[in-house]
Amino acid sequence: MQLWEIFLAGGHVMWVLLACSIFAVMVGVQRIHYFTRVGISKAEESELTELLRNKEWGDALAASQNNPSSMSQALVRSLRISEPKLREVTYEGAARTLIHRMGEGLQYLDTIVTLSPLLGLLGTVLGMIQSFQVLAVKEGQMDVITGGVAEALIATAFGLIVAVLALCFHSYLSFRMERIATTLEEWGNLLQDTSEYRL
Repeated sequence: MQLWEIFLAGGHVMWVLLACSIFAVMVGVQRIHYFTRVGISKAEESELTELLRNKEWGDALAASQNNPSSMSQALVRSLRISEPKLREVTYEGAARTLIHRMGEGLQYLDTIVTLSPLLGLLGTVLGMIQSFQVLAVKEGQMDVITGGVAEALIATAFGLIVAVLALCFHSYLSFRMERIATTLEEWGNLLQDTSEYRL
């Protein structure tokens, strides 16, 4: 059986699942692209963290200015401020905004992870209902009966595939977000000791 025929055999629920899969891929790809602009490499992260830990604020500012990532620019905006308390507040605000923006779209993936198996289950129920209706009306026509069972199984399988796809995107993006948030928090703690730093 051709792939398109298998898809059509899954029933009307398959169209909803197809829309969910396309949306999950779109959100996942867009978020991955966004995270590449937000984050920095492990080497750059280690360098900036070490400079902040050693209180080499001027070098940290220079290194951040050469990096276009959102993480580095949040550090630049705060290190350009002379007053220590205002510097901390500025960084905290920038970090909080950045973390909030990183979380955008993840709730959609989470919804698809939950919704897709339920839609597959709905397809299963509809397919089984069709099978039993045929069994009651057209006894002996096993090919028609098994067609309804096939529809049920196809919808269930496709629902699980979509859920796994969305879950992979969600898990990867959550890991990236947690790693960046941890680094931002560490930088924030190190910036609390900048009272001796002057531009």
